[in-house]
Amino acid sequence: MFNFEYWKDIVADYVGTNVGNDDFVFGNFIDWDSFRTEYGESVLDELGVDFNTENFYEKLDDVGVPSGYEYEEGNPDFPESFRYWQP
Repeated sequence: MFNFEYWKDIVADYVGTNVGNDDFVFGNFIDWDSFRTEYGESVLDELGVDFNTENFYEKLDDVGVPSGYEYEEGNPDFPESFRYWQP
């Protein structure tokens, strides 16, 4: 399974800040789709998962690599180290 802690330093490059039109900061987000595109093969290789271009994203789902954007706002599971708003 995908080990977030192992990939944490790389995932940090995919963290951005969600800012509204009025410059209000809602918190940070993680662009998991960009991470998957750039490092998905490395994740699957590290886990010893066989894949091809037809099942690549399915395999990433199977091993637990998140997809889409994960937002800090209202998400108690957002990684603490990437939070804009620290408790």
